[in-house]
Amino acid sequence: LEVLEEMDGEMQYGLANCALHKRMDSVKFSRVMRLSDGDAGRSLGLLARCGLLRRQPGGDVWEIDSYLEPFLVEKWTEMGLL
Repeated sequence: LEVLEEMDGEMQYGLANCALHKRMDSVKFSRVMRLSDGDAGRSLGLLARCGLLRRQPGGDVWEIDSYLEPFLVEKWTEMGLL
């Protein structure tokens, strides 16, 4: 969870929105975050490389890693994001 402390606020907000919506495709992520499609794709890729998001097989649906989600939600609650 050290990654969260080093992550900028915008990325934390995007990841917290993924937790609220449970699953998001890149179009919904770009709309919620008000990013271009390309920027949304790069942000999702970055979060996936950090091990925080997973793409469901065969599609463009992203969700928070199920093992990390309870810890992330607890941390965001402490931080006041959720």
